Amino acid sequence: MQVKKLLIIYSFMALFFIFFQLFGIYKIEGNSMTPELKNNSLVVIVNNNKFNRKFNLFNVNRNDILIYRINTHFNLVKRCIGINGDSYQQILSSFEQSDDLMEQKVINNFLIPEHHYFMVGDNFKNSFDSRAHGIISEKEIIGKFIFSLK
Repeated sequence: MQVKKLLIIYSFMALFFIFFQLFGIYKIEGNSMTPELKNNSLVVIVNNNKFNRKFNLFNVNRNDILIYRINTHFNLVKRCIGINGDSYQQILSSFEQSDDLMEQKVINNFLIPEHHYFMVGDNFKNSFDSRAHGIISEKEIIGKFIFSLK
């Protein structure tokens, strides 16, 4: 009976360890992704790690919501709207064509390099994103949003 209890405990510990190697739980802070994700929401993400990339569990596509770190002090949650090979002009055309937004975007055209992404918050008038900090590399990505817990 004691061996059976130990096996059950070790099995749950192994499942717990495997789950958090593959996935993570993240708390949304801020309103830059409203209405999709609200402040203080808990979300499940696929972690960006070697195992998940090797077995194709983690890949980035246009419109994915990513959690990433642009420096060691804070994380951001934004939508990927530009991927490898997209030009800045293509990215601009995805925005609503409002005069004040277009005034912010007058820069030279460029192509997004491989393993780099252009990120924008859904609430883009109140979002600190690639328009301010530039494109991000795949190394800066913590994980990809799967679903919200609340």
